[in-house]
Amino acid sequence: MSYNLGIVLGVYLLSYLLLHLLTYLLSFAGSAGKDLAVNFWGISFIFAALTAILVRKLLDILKIDYTIDGGSLNRICGVSVDIMVAAAIGAISLVIVSQFWLPILTMGILGGIVTTVTIIWSGCSLRFLIHSFFDV
Repeated sequence: MSYNLGIVLGVYLLSYLLLHLLTYLLSFAGSAGKDLAVNFWGISFIFAALTAILVRKLLDILKIDYTIDGGSLNRICGVSVDIMVAAAIGAISLVIVSQFWLPILTMGILGGIVTTVTIIWSGCSLRFLIHSFFDV
């Protein structure tokens, strides 16, 4: 598990360094380059995914890809998503929530209703498809 976590953190470090290098190189293009570099930091997950693909290909070339455990990577991914969601919720300003509580509540209720109706409709449609194909 620690080996896989080290690989994940190493890939993250490589993508971070790649974005820093890209920011440095784009700074020579003037203010437009600096603005573009700021936008690249907004989509850093794409650079992280590309770095991960390159590292995986490197492991394949070196024939040590068998050392990566998919189950451990899934668990690391799950914990990372949990931390990200908790951080995103923690970053919500309570002042903003108190100002916009009615639209937030309305959208939450409407989203819940649409989700419930969609799940019920999908379940009924799936049951119809299963019976129509297998009851012949």
